[in-house]
Amino acid sequence: MKDGEIEIIENIGDEIVEGITIHNVPAGRGFHWGKNIDVSFPGNIKITSKNGHLMVINNVPLE
Repeated sequence: MKDGEIEIIENIGDEIVEGITIHNVPAGRGFHWGKNIDVSFPGNIKITSKNGHLMVINNVPLE
């Protein structure tokens, strides 16, 4: 943990690992089809707070 951020590093190098799944993520907020979904993030992730909400950023290699 650094400066209020949590960084989860699952792998070393360019190898993609299964990652992490976050449940009940709001999707389509403000739309009639809004719902909660499960989201899987491959690679490494960083969890931080912004405006009172958690924000998840995943880091994956580009080809």
